[in-house]
Amino acid sequence: MMRLAFALLLAPLLAGCGSAGYYWQGIRGEMEILERAEPIPVVVQTTQDTALKAKLERAMA
Repeated sequence: MMRLAFALLLAPLLAGCGSAGYYWQGIRGEMEILERAEPIPVVVQTTQDTALKAKLERAMA
């Protein structure tokens, strides 16, 4: 997580172009993904999709 934060803070300095809005949109999108994340065991227990369940169980093995 610390690497991600550092990379996000350093990116505008290295890019040399672009707007703050562009980077803010990327940060917001990443935060949305992190907020919606669910632990794999929870998804395995709650999903009705048998193919997804099988893939996730295989990934946990």
